Amino acid sequence: MTGWGVWTSPFPKILLSSTDHGKLQELVQTILDANLKRYLNFTGVDLNSWKLIKGKDDMQVYSNRRDQRQWPLTVRVDDDRELQTLLCVGSSPGTLNEMMDGVSKSANGVKDLNINDSSSAAELVRIKAPNPLEPFAGVAIKWMELDVRRRSMGMVKNRDFVYIEATGIKNLPSGESLGYHIMHSVGIPGATILPGRVRSELSICTFFRQVNQSLFTHSLAILEPMSERVRQFVVPRFIKMLQSTFRPTSESSMEKVKSFARTLSQRHSEQNAQRLSGSDHYCVTCFKRRGRMHKLARRQNTCIVCSGSICSACKIEKKLKVPSVGAKVTTKKYSFSEDSDNDSESYPQIHHWAWTTKRPSWSTSKSSDPTVDFTSPKLNLSPTLKAASTSSVAPIFIIMLRRLTFRSVPSVRSFASASELYKNPRSSKFSMTKIVATVGPASEQLEMLQNLTDEGLRIMRINFSHAEYDEALQRIKNLRACRGVHAEGMAKFNLRAVLHDTKGPEIRTGKVRDGKKIKLEKGKSVVVTTDPAFENQGTADKFFVSYQKLSETVKVGDTVLLSDGLIRLTCTSVGKGEITCHIHNTEEIGNRKGVNLPGLVVELPALSEKDKRDLDWGVKHDIDFIAASFIRKASDVIEIRRFVDECVKRHWTSHPNYIAPKIISKIENLEGVQNFEEILEASDGIMCARGDLGVEVPAQKVLTYQKMMVDRCNAVGKPIIVATQMLESMQNNPRPTRAEVSDVGNAVLDGADCVMLSGESAQGKYPVESVATMNTVIKEADELLLNPTYQAKFQFDSPTSDVESAVSSAVKTANEMHAQLLIVLTRTGYTARKVAKYKPTVPVMCFTTDLKVGRQLQIHRGLYPVVPDNVNRAPTTAEAISHAKKMGWLSSGDRVVVISGDKLSDDLGREILIGVADVQ
Repeated sequence: MTGWGVWTSPFPKILLSSTDHGKLQELVQTILDANLKRYLNFTGVDLNSWKLIKGKDDMQVYSNRRDQRQWPLTVRVDDDRELQTLLCVGSSPGTLNEMMDGVSKSANGVKDLNINDSSSAAELVRIKAPNPLEPFAGVAIKWMELDVRRRSMGMVKNRDFVYIEATGIKNLPSGESLGYHIMHSVGIPGATILPGRVRSELSICTFFRQVNQSLFTHSLAILEPMSERVRQFVVPRFIKMLQSTFRPTSESSMEKVKSFARTLSQRHSEQNAQRLSGSDHYCVTCFKRRGRMHKLARRQNTCIVCSGSICSACKIEKKLKVPSVGAKVTTKKYSFSEDSDNDSESYPQIHHWAWTTKRPSWSTSKSSDPTVDFTSPKLNLSPTLKAASTSSVAPIFIIMLRRLTFRSVPSVRSFASASELYKNPRSSKFSMTKIVATVGPASEQLEMLQNLTDEGLRIMRINFSHAEYDEALQRIKNLRACRGVHAEGMAKFNLRAVLHDTKGPEIRTGKVRDGKKIKLEKGKSVVVTTDPAFENQGTADKFFVSYQKLSETVKVGDTVLLSDGLIRLTCTSVGKGEITCHIHNTEEIGNRKGVNLPGLVVELPALSEKDKRDLDWGVKHDIDFIAASFIRKASDVIEIRRFVDECVKRHWTSHPNYIAPKIISKIENLEGVQNFEEILEASDGIMCARGDLGVEVPAQKVLTYQKMMVDRCNAVGKPIIVATQMLESMQNNPRPTRAEVSDVGNAVLDGADCVMLSGESAQGKYPVESVATMNTVIKEADELLLNPTYQAKFQFDSPTSDVESAVSSAVKTANEMHAQLLIVLTRTGYTARKVAKYKPTVPVMCFTTDLKVGRQLQIHRGLYPVVPDNVNRAPTTAEAISHAKKMGWLSSGDRVVVISGDKLSDDLGREILIGVADVQ
């Protein structure tokens, strides 16, 4: 199987269960932790245990000395042959980011530049893909084949490998970043041994560390070539692979090609480069005069990027491979001239899911999961290792080459048939994803609010950019006067929540002169000033903005957007307290329009004075959530929480157990995206506010950032709301566009806890129809989520606490036994929120005695809070099941899983009780 084309998998489509996906990620983490400990203790190569077998540049490859019988980490096969162990150490020029860019890109879909080290390769299963926060992260199951037929003249069959590959960055406690790359053999059902090949095993782990201007590399590889004859052909291949992988010219990114070309050009003075430029008698790489016979070899000795001449010495010394335009991988021996930098774009990167990498990594794992089989008939430990395995710290090599075997997953159809799709009894009653609807003039009346709640409104949003206090108070009273639907609690204990959306700190223009709109014309210039004298005197030539540090923040070439991005200006000069801008499009502008400075870091307070007054009013009236606008960093959230706590002390002194409103951080600018991890940690939830975010960043980036936010919130178990323009056309039309329906549905399929309506329900012509339409789309998408194809998306890290372990087991039990309902008895809501993190496929009825807790649980996907009649006593399990049956959620013969969680004390922790019952 030789050639340079795009390879597809030689196996049928392989499906793994969600449990298997989780165990594979656990395996990667175990590998990383075990090898990191060994690497950090590495001080140098012990030549008594290692023998140098090849060295090139500053990279050396060593082999374990096979006569070292006393080495405690020796692993044997059949008790008489050691496994071949290779150690590759050395340094190379470059940076960690450059190396990891090449490693991760080749590992995540770009054909490796060292493709001739294997004859064919394919990706079998993708487990984890890179994201904006972890651009170098990736986990996949892959297959590759080593072609040894030429050297063995047919006496030795080709060796192939099925292995897990992982890349990423590990941050050490010292703050230093360490790149890693892992490859480790696994056994996967369906990836059977191919005719004419022998399945071999490998385990490689590589670390990259920045040391001054160089990149230190440490790689340990273990092979199981199975015979002396094979070792003669396979091991040299791996030696070549290890060394070529870490050459700085072997990065898969074309950026590396450019960097290499620039490095070469810097060796020579500009005068010398000009003198030799275009001369056919000089090598474009070393600038030495070529020999007399160069014309005979010109066709072969040519840079394929700039077509310059290359001497024979440079042709042999410099070897690179780049993907060509024709979706082939072109192997050339050539160097790069300075001109290559301009032409290299004509050779773009070729992406394909089947392309893979052969970069080093190694592994270890331990698990008690029944789907993982650690038995391997090939491997037997030496007596030394058997004794060591009983100690508290087992040597890494004991578990390094154990092959993981996963149980087969029954094949499933991608989608159920129409007749089967609606057999689920909850499909017509329950929607797992919640609806947040903005209430405004078009929907604030009691009758209209009652219709909205009947159609599925769970959380009412009040936008304090427009609402007055008396309007907001009337909306809250009307909501709490609405009766419940689906008997989700008694009418007097209506559990619809209130979300208080702050106006937030903002930059605005001043007023225009005489109150008449001014016209900014394309091609002209305008002065933007912070001088208060122009605050009410704006003209087409000069107007005021409220950000006093404007001239310190904006530089020449930066963009300034006015009126929600309708008008684009570019700064052409900066003066004291003002900037001069070029106008890109003709548009009229009125009083106090919004100003955006995309990509710039602005110094604005977390709360304006209006925000403080509004929040004080909101806390006084017992709001449930605060949507904090324009959050840029974690300190903004901390400042808001501190102010809210002060308001609670001021208004709720007589209620010592009062629960403060949860803070939902709105991500609306690039700085918020860049600091997303710290914001997420400090917040109770996230709102992906796509409207303002789409002004600050390119529109196509909103898609990437939305996916990232949803994934990260799902991973840590915090709720996320996807908002803005979800059914925008329904402000004026009774039916949505097809694209809007897909937008809502895809947000649900991504894992959003809530989807939000803004103008559609606040001021549109069809507020009830908007909520009803969104609810219908949610139910349809919820049905799709029941399919294993989609369930496999929700893979989470191992539980971080005993409570999460118990809760995740209960959710798994409910999913697998197709329970009709999952009941959670909770006082504080803690256990219920943990249940929501693991995305149950069945609705969750949460019994609590606290109205505020119940309302705040509404934001989580799949949770339906219930407050019983007697709020002074938590219901028993039997009472909860009886109550659910009376409410129509259960009937005789249904199966239900019950979780009861309560905090015993600070010392004893929490008590989690799990039970399964059949309804009588």
